[in-house]
Amino acid sequence: MGRSSLVRQVQEDLRGRILDGSLPAGSQLPAEVDLARSMGVSRTSLREAVQQLQLDGLLIKRHGYGTFVRSTPPLRSALNVNKSTSELIRDQGMVPGTVAAQVRRAAVTPHEADRLGLAPDDPVMLTWEHYVPDAFEFVVQRRGPSLPPAAPGR
Repeated sequence: MGRSSLVRQVQEDLRGRILDGSLPAGSQLPAEVDLARSMGVSRTSLREAVQQLQLDGLLIKRHGYGTFVRSTPPLRSALNVNKSTSELIRDQGMVPGTVAAQVRRAAVTPHEADRLGLAPDDPVMLTWEHYVPDAFEFVVQRRGPSLPPAAPGR
C-alpha cells in the first residue's frame, strides 16, 4: 500500500470514529505513539492524517496539551459565495442574534484611503457588531470603512 493511501486510510478511520461517536466531541486523542501503535502505522503517517483532520476542522491541537476532537462544528462557507454573518450562523443550524452593535463616523486610515480612492481623513461609517449564536458568544465582526451617505440632491 502506498504511503499517501495509508495516510488517507488512517484519516478516514479517525474521521469515522469521530462521526460515529467512538471519539466523542471534546475528547482527547491518545498519545501519538500509542495511537500510531494501535493503528499499526508510523507516527509520521498518523501525524499527516491528524494534520488533515485539523484542516478539515474535526480536530484541534492545543500546544502542550494534546489533540482534541472539536466540540463545536467549524463555520463553513464557500469563498465564492458572499454570505452575512447571520447566514453563516444559520447554515450551522444555530439561531443568530446580536447583543451589541455600534455605528459611528470615523476617518479612514492612509491604507484604507489608498485602497478606496479617498483622501486621507475622509469621513466614513464604521460598523461593529457582536453576534451571539444560540445564546453563547463567539463571533465579533468589525466592518468598515464604508462610504458615508450622499448629501441630499446628489
